[in-house]
Amino acid sequence: MLKFKKYHGLGNDFIIIDTQDEENNWSSIAKILCQRRFGVGADGLMTCTIRDGKPFMRIFNSDGSEAEMCGNGLRCFVHHLRRNNNFPGEEIDVHTGNGWLQARLLQEEGKKVRVANILGVPSFEPEKIPVSFAGNIFLEEKVKAEDREFSVSAVKTGPPHAVIFLEDLDQFPCDYWGPILEKNQVFPRKANINFTQILSPERARVIVWERGVGLTQACGTGAAAVAVIGQQLGKLGKKPRIELPGGTLEIEWDGPETPVTMIGNSEFVFSGEADL
Repeated sequence: MLKFKKYHGLGNDFIIIDTQDEENNWSSIAKILCQRRFGVGADGLMTCTIRDGKPFMRIFNSDGSEAEMCGNGLRCFVHHLRRNNNFPGEEIDVHTGNGWLQARLLQEEGKKVRVANILGVPSFEPEKIPVSFAGNIFLEEKVKAEDREFSVSAVKTGPPHAVIFLEDLDQFPCDYWGPILEKNQVFPRKANINFTQILSPERARVIVWERGVGLTQACGTGAAAVAVIGQQLGKLGKKPRIELPGGTLEIEWDGPETPVTMIGNSEFVFSGEADL
């Protein structure tokens, strides 16, 4: 029997499994357990491994693909460490596919915690995102998809993210264009697509098509990408609130060569066992 815990961050939900077996076929297990109608149901599965007293996080999308890291997932992971592994203190360092990242517990109340994640310094270098581009920075470049041309900006805030600004998010078919743009040839490892409407210099609405998942209730690294690119283009200030279908995230960024901080909630949902 495989014991698990389930958490969500603004509706972006995850199954977390404590394990010392990193060689298990977690990709296949993620595809089974993450199914909404035939499994537990989740956007992704995370494994939690403690080595020498230090936590290591791996995350697998619902399609079985492994992601570098996940902002909402990191909050849930830190919540799990505090709830199930008795990690002391308010600051916890977690090893991810993007190296060591720090999280700070701000508030605990029942099944909920409020966490500030330091996501690291965003990268605009095309080869690191990655994006197929000969220039130095991919901002508002024209990308063709079917019979349309989009103005696209790209940044790495963990996974690769593309941001597209729209006048009216409600009238745009994100579910149609999301999977098309995710697999566009300009993104050699695919990309998360963030459809964005600027409401003011302090607010933006975002709908995210997540690579390997689809439309999600929230995406932390996507919110960070929107805030970073919005600031670079003069559309957003240093501390915007990013409104997603599942709720709002607060993002702080002081500009190039500085790390992004994301503040939001995590909530424990339930625990269970799966017989695979």
